[in-house]
Amino acid sequence: STTGDDFPFEDFMLARAVYIVMCLRSGISVKEHEVDGLTPVEISALCEGPENSAPKEEEILLAHAIAASFGFEREKQHTIVSFFTSLLLKFRHNNFGIQNELQQVIASGVFPKGAVLNHSCDPNCIL
Repeated sequence: STTGDDFPFEDFMLARAVYIVMCLRSGISVKEHEVDGLTPVEISALCEGPENSAPKEEEILLAHAIAASFGFEREKQHTIVSFFTSLLLKFRHNNFGIQNELQQVIASGVFPKGAVLNHSCDPNCIL
């Protein structure tokens, strides 16, 4: 079971915010509960992790929680959960830590053009 201290609120809120922005840019209401064709090409091109790796149970459970927070219908659950799982994996495997002058990570971001520099889903350098 997940306690409040273990719940990944940052990932939860990030996925919600990204979905809302994608809807706004596509001219689709969040209440339409649509995900088909919503992901921009730059994000679609990002890798979701090492080949032949499956999402972890915790990532799938988080995707279910995100979908539930928007009130998606049960008929669309599989598609919606796949969408949010993919979004979470792309963020986790392509994000860059934004560091202060002491090299402490103070934020994270996904920069699709920068992600091609780190062409491996198993990074081995700091930019």
